[in-house]
Amino acid sequence: MKRTLKLTLSLIAGFCCFMVCNHALADNNRPVTLKQMPSPAQQLILKHFPSAEIMLSTVEGYMFDKNYDVVFKNGDKAEFNRNGDWTSISCKGGIPAGIVPEQIASHVQAQYPGVKIIGIEKDDRHYDVKLSNRIELTFNSSFKLVEADFD
Repeated sequence: MKRTLKLTLSLIAGFCCFMVCNHALADNNRPVTLKQMPSPAQQLILKHFPSAEIMLSTVEGYMFDKNYDVVFKNGDKAEFNRNGDWTSISCKGGIPAGIVPEQIASHVQAQYPGVKIIGIEKDDRHYDVKLSNRIELTFNSSFKLVEADFD
């Protein structure tokens, strides 16, 4: 009985230490240069934002993950995962051609002529797309439209 109690208390203490350390590490945003970012992130920025000036770029390190955030002087933003793959991009004047998957870009062009994609977020399951006419679209990982909403 005493052994079970000691083991339980040790596990609880270990879990508490893990949570405190994880929380402390979650808020460690620190500035990075473009050259310190993963290669895919560097390439996307140099290709699609060649003349945009970076106002701030940071890395937020978690215990097992990192995220890179870039804010351009014109207000555009890009977020990347630890591998340098984009996870979120927002551009007031429209997302540069070639970033948005072709299936999504084609759907928007066909259904909303003249409307720009000003924001896109992706994860493993879906893409959230914001249009300049304040419509928000959600596509699944197969690029099928699953939801439409107004902002």
